[in-house]
Amino acid sequence: MNFTAQSPWYMAGFAAAAVAIPYFMGDQIMSATNGPSADGKLEQQLRGRGGVDAKILARAQRERLQVLLDEVKERRGGETRYQAALE
Repeated sequence: MNFTAQSPWYMAGFAAAAVAIPYFMGDQIMSATNGPSADGKLEQQLRGRGGVDAKILARAQRERLQVLLDEVKERRGGETRYQAALE
């Protein structure tokens, strides 16, 4: 125990190993147990396979949301619609 007090390089190496080894092992275990969806490739594949109907619906929802936000921003009575949409 006295060796670490006398050698700051040994103490720094020990502290680095005490942090790096568990971090590396934890990262490897998480990547092994999460599977292929962890890197986002699977999600991108599923989104790319979405049918035309899903894409049209998503675009319509984005447009409606934009209209609603524009009304709230310009204060032309959109606040009541915004409150109703939240409820």
